Amino acid sequence: MRRNGRLAALVLILLGTTLAVLPAFSWYSVPRAGGDVTASGFSGAGQLLLIPVLGGLVVFAGGAIVGARRSGRSAPPWTGPVALAAGALGLVFSIWAVAAPRVELRASFSGGTEVVPTPVDVASAGVVSIVIAVALVVVAAGVTWSGRPR
Repeated sequence: MRRNGRLAALVLILLGTTLAVLPAFSWYSVPRAGGDVTASGFSGAGQLLLIPVLGGLVVFAGGAIVGARRSGRSAPPWTGPVALAAGALGLVFSIWAVAAPRVELRASFSGGTEVVPTPVDVASAGVVSIVIAVALVVVAAGVTWSGRPR
């Protein structure tokens, strides 16, 4: 059981770190004649500004589990629920950002700026963030379940 707890904590740390950095990548793409214009998750969806904080909470919870396991103690009871809540919020925010992108193509002319109506494509980082958040929720649910009082 001790090895499984450490492995779950390391998986939480890896997934939390991955989730935290994904909004910096290209999430949105707008096709145009001269080549696609891309936007990061940060510039396209305001709710993704919270994702690094949520990922940091998961990393902190995973680190608390590893620290407790190294010293021979049991993991603090808050680690699983914190990771689960952060992962669930990350999943909700990622789905929201992918389902309803608020990105538009603006063309600058000498007379001003105009919004060009064009479809917005979601890049792979948006889809990957949903997959990572789902995996995070599953692992965090397992950690929460295994850490419950018996």
